[in-house]
Amino acid sequence: MSFPPISTFLNRVLALKITLQNDLFEEFETLLAAIIEGAIAGGTYEIGLETITAESLKLLSRRVIATHKASGADTLLFEIERQDRNNPLTLEQVSALLKDTRDAVPLFNHLKDYIAFLEKKLVEHYFNIYNRNQLKTAEELKIARNTLRKFLK
Repeated sequence: MSFPPISTFLNRVLALKITLQNDLFEEFETLLAAIIEGAIAGGTYEIGLETITAESLKLLSRRVIATHKASGADTLLFEIERQDRNNPLTLEQVSALLKDTRDAVPLFNHLKDYIAFLEKKLVEHYFNIYNRNQLKTAEELKIARNTLRKFLK
């Protein structure tokens, strides 16, 4: 099936009544949005060129992953290590982020005068993982549980 040139198509669209033009373009927009959403959901939507910003970027490797048969052009894959600056929050900002400070455990770094907050759920989760993988005797488990209880009070 062959289609007329785009100029012929556009002239035919312009010959329609305005209400029909609006309906046609509204339908086109709906179809295009559905195609884009499907591509995003399927992981095939190409967002185009991206600028990567970081405190530092280090090239770890560079290799050819494909070569175009006709032109001989190479497609390269770069492996990059990215480091971002740690931007600590003020106590007021942290308090605003926490729904309820009773659900958080403060952690103090006295050497650097920093404070961090961990949600109690995370502390308990990591304790359970540590418990399964590291604690071997009943006595170690008892000491760890008592320490955790003190920590979460």
